[in-house]
Formats: sequence, C-alpha cells, structure tokens
Amino acid sequence: MINTQPSATSSTNVKASPEEERIHLTRMIDIAITEAEQEYLTNGILMDASQALLSLRNKHFG
Repeated sequence: MINTQPSATSSTNVKASPEEERIHLTRMIDIAITEAEQEYLTNGILMDASQALLSLRNKHFG
C-alpha cells in the first residue's frame, strides 16, 4: 500500500527542504500513475494522470 500521508514537516508547519518537496511531489506523481493504472485495469478506460494528481492535491492540501 502506498503511504499518502503528509510528511511530518507538513503537519508541524515547518517549511520542507527542496529535497523533501521534490520527494513528496515524486510520491504524489507515483500515486497518480498507480491510480491511472488501476482505473485502466478495472474498466479499460485510462484515467488522466493530471486529474488524479489534481484530486490528490485537493484532498491533501485543500
């Protein structure tokens, strides 16, 4: 299972380093790709990965 929880720095209002931000964004992109693959396997229709990423951003960052 993919960990989609915000990092500890996000929950304590401490500014993340550029490296942490890059890692977090990479994780979000990986999750979006995984969701798109699962959607395709489920119904044969590809999900737009950018829509999945937008959905995750809205879910986790309001």
